[in-house]
Amino acid sequence: MAIAMVRVRIIGRSKGGSLAHTVAYNERQQVKAERTDRTATWRVGATSLATTTAYNAERAGHLRHGVMLPEGASEKLRDTQALVTLMDSAEKRVDAQLAKEAVIALPADPGITDDDREELVRRFAQQQWVSKGLTVIYDLHRPHDGENEHAHVIISTRRLEGDHFGPKARDLNPPFRTLPHGQHVVSEADGLGEAWRAVQNAYFVERGLQIRVDPLAPIPQKTIGIVRQRAGKPWTAERIEANEIIREANAEIVRDPEKLRAHLERQGAPMAGTVLQRFLARFLRDPEERREVAEKLQETTEKLRETAAVADRTRLEREQWAASVPSGWRELTVKDIAREQSLAFRTAEKAVDRAEKAQQKAQSAVQWGRGKAYEAEQRIRDRQATINPVLRIGLGVLGIADREIAAAEKDRKHGRAIVKKYNAKAGEFGTRKVLATVAANAAFALARPAAERELGRRQEIARTAKAELRRLDQVQGERQDYRRAERRTERRGRGIRI
Repeated sequence: MAIAMVRVRIIGRSKGGSLAHTVAYNERQQVKAERTDRTATWRVGATSLATTTAYNAERAGHLRHGVMLPEGASEKLRDTQALVTLMDSAEKRVDAQLAKEAVIALPADPGITDDDREELVRRFAQQQWVSKGLTVIYDLHRPHDGENEHAHVIISTRRLEGDHFGPKARDLNPPFRTLPHGQHVVSEADGLGEAWRAVQNAYFVERGLQIRVDPLAPIPQKTIGIVRQRAGKPWTAERIEANEIIREANAEIVRDPEKLRAHLERQGAPMAGTVLQRFLARFLRDPEERREVAEKLQETTEKLRETAAVADRTRLEREQWAASVPSGWRELTVKDIAREQSLAFRTAEKAVDRAEKAQQKAQSAVQWGRGKAYEAEQRIRDRQATINPVLRIGLGVLGIADREIAAAEKDRKHGRAIVKKYNAKAGEFGTRKVLATVAANAAFALARPAAERELGRRQEIARTAKAELRRLDQVQGERQDYRRAERRTERRGRGIRI
């Protein structure tokens, strides 16, 4: 079973703490406290420092020991005694905080070896502390007194600079809180538990193991400690009673499949298998009830998967037209994408369009003026052909113009003026169109590389979506064929002729 448990405490002189004693217990070795000239010797049942030269060689329960130093540190400090002496001598105050100790629960699942556990601890220590300049002394222990396999990690409070410690690394300190009985613990806000969960799950995936860290309870229970730590404590019974109430509250939560699914999803936990069964067993004591809850969760998960599948298909159907215009009637071109991305290109193209339309209107006006002048000339010729020659001569002598000819000459003059005016305007708009076209070509040349990349991306999305839709259609067809075959087999079994 893998859990995301990291417990951190401060080793401080104000509470009588001794770095040498803690390291001696963790490593199952002798460690001398140079400041007090006393030697800490670990032995079975030892609870305090012993001023002795005797050494108990028994190292029951000890698995691995290691020292991790930041980059650039002196290699001589890989010796535990030298490192402990340097850490202790760096603190001058009588109430100094010497170090922090993290107790980390290690996975005990089948297939996990001691090498795996040590690698997990080293990765976690490197990520959280060593990479930030701190030193780490770690020891792995076998289970004892009701504990599981665990690691003790001693972390320096100062950054190591070569062969000496620098100032306190206060920027790395997480928030601390004090429990009612006076013990200092790190607040849950530091996220060490979640970081340890992530390191373990990533390692399991890397190794190809079907193991995942067990999810946390929806409502966290109160810590009562291991057997040897809680024996005789006045608050033990109260916490056990409070934890039973919390267990019932958690049971009500996990009985709701929607709430259970949401909680497991937040924890990144699987919705089935042994991890789920272990999680349910923590709150539901009846195996039949656990089975029913697991079935309801499976039904809820299937419904959500179906809903997600429909939404996914809708998305794919939309994405298969990613490289087409919104109406889907033609494929997008590089210029279409450039218009979307480049304001300069859009503005220049609009200028070209306006100039072209204005030129067309001017040319239409020129055609209209020419037609009007031609019509007027025709009317003049027709009138001259039909008027009496004697009358035309007489009107000319008297200086009197024929009214119809005069009106036609006026229209011809107006038509010729229109032609002259709008011929000039058509030329002007033609020049504007040429200049705007040059600007549009320049803007397109600048926008083209990005537009080509975007068009390629959309084409790839469309190809992927189309391929995925074809795959889904094929899978759906195979499922339908399988169901039809199942129905035929069932009908044959019942003796129904097919």
